[in-house]
Amino acid sequence: MINKTKCKIFIFIAIAVVFAAVAITCFLKPNSQQDNNLKQNSFDNIILITSHGQLPVEGILTEEFGFSFYEGFSTSPLSLPSGASLITGKTPKETTIRVNGVGSIPQKLPTIATYLTTKKYSCGAFFSSLIFANNHGLTNGFAVYDSSLAISNNIPQLVTPAQVVLERSSRFISKQNEKSKNAFVWVHVSEPIANLDTFEAASKVVNFIKSHNNPNTLIIYTPLSNPLDKPFAGLSLDECSVRLGINRKSIIPENHTISLMNIPAIIIAAIENKALCTEILKQPQAEAIMPWYAFNLHPKRVGWEGDWGLGEVKAQVLPSRFEAFTILAHGAVGEGLIPPYPSTNVLESVTNEVAFYTAAATARTNTTDQIKALITQYPNVPLFHYWLGEAYYNEGDYMEACNAYGKASHYGYNMLLAISRQSLCHTKLSNIPAAIERAETAYLLNPSDFVLRKELSSLLYSTGISMYKTENYDMAKECFNRVIWLTPTMLEPYLQMGHIHLKQGDTNAAESILNQALKLKPDFPPARKLLDSLK
Repeated sequence: MINKTKCKIFIFIAIAVVFAAVAITCFLKPNSQQDNNLKQNSFDNIILITSHGQLPVEGILTEEFGFSFYEGFSTSPLSLPSGASLITGKTPKETTIRVNGVGSIPQKLPTIATYLTTKKYSCGAFFSSLIFANNHGLTNGFAVYDSSLAISNNIPQLVTPAQVVLERSSRFISKQNEKSKNAFVWVHVSEPIANLDTFEAASKVVNFIKSHNNPNTLIIYTPLSNPLDKPFAGLSLDECSVRLGINRKSIIPENHTISLMNIPAIIIAAIENKALCTEILKQPQAEAIMPWYAFNLHPKRVGWEGDWGLGEVKAQVLPSRFEAFTILAHGAVGEGLIPPYPSTNVLESVTNEVAFYTAAATARTNTTDQIKALITQYPNVPLFHYWLGEAYYNEGDYMEACNAYGKASHYGYNMLLAISRQSLCHTKLSNIPAAIERAETAYLLNPSDFVLRKELSSLLYSTGISMYKTENYDMAKECFNRVIWLTPTMLEPYLQMGHIHLKQGDTNAAESILNQALKLKPDFPPARKLLDSLK
């Protein structure tokens, strides 16, 4: 009897356990609707917002969203190298990008976008500045990489307004979410600093964050550098100090110094719902290459461990002229060649660096005598020679300007721009052969530059016309042939070549060159009229 009773109790307990297990399972199991809403990752969307400098958003973000701002460090005072470190988690030495407008990250170097792609995120990048043009290798992992500039009256603008790039980002996020996809966007705002537009851009960024801020979205905001109220971007390592904002306080430990190189690790920890291992966070490392590049001063480094630093710096591909102007418009130097590290002819130290930079800050608008006095004190600073050239040019002394540009080029500063300015001086002096030689040199330094190509074509065409008028037909043909090679869609050189062939009695050659022009534009009346006259 006792055994039967025990057996019944055991069976009852077993049944109870089974029912309890089933009940718990059913309780914890999501319904079908919940299944559909479950995502592989902790966040549906990740938004990374960067700016050229610190936008006045800190107070608003802290008040509205409880953003935690931490002491942070960029890797460089310049936007492009900082952005390269931000997206790869690597130092400028590893990305090989040291200045704005120059260089490309190694082809095999992954970005945070390449990692997120493996986590089924659709990645898009939207920029307001050509500083982040798609030829710097940062496109790795991005399905959309949009660095196109706004167009006004058929002219590309230096900066695309913040509202435009933010709207592009929002549309990308919405489109991906409609497809039940996770989205990662990197949006960069680059309004002119120290301008009322800065505050307008800040309000647009805040509104953008408000519209996307929810428990399923991770938002990070950081400036790439802090060049506000600085005479020269890229000269001070103080500009590497940034204020980082994240809409989830728990992601970063309180009072922890963050390098922008840590952003990829922070994002990975967040989406994998893991605690951030602070031991893997890289120590802040930064470099300021501009003192060396623009002034021949010894480069500066901060926060490195061991033998980190510049390493070998090699000559790299030049940016286009338009890219150079864009970079200059943002207050950054760095738009020319990087020569090999100048082991000689480097000022290892400056007696009074503060006084030096103060003098440099005002030199751009000084008279030629004031700049020459500065050059007497610092004879090997290429940027001062360039400014002297600009001062002479503005005074109409084109010969002295040409000499000053030549010295700037000799000392290594921005060979492209200095040489191109020499060509302009020779044109003003009616020394066309020398102008062409200088223009050709600048063009060969960067043959992909459309503006340089057009300037050289214009010089050659003008010279060809002059040679034609003096009946120097062979030289004129040489000029026009080079124009056709440089700008094959320019119609006028074909017409001029037709006239020359007729002057030389070569009707067949004239007919051939005129037909080439008509293939480009069948309704080109001058060519048609001249061709009809041969029949």
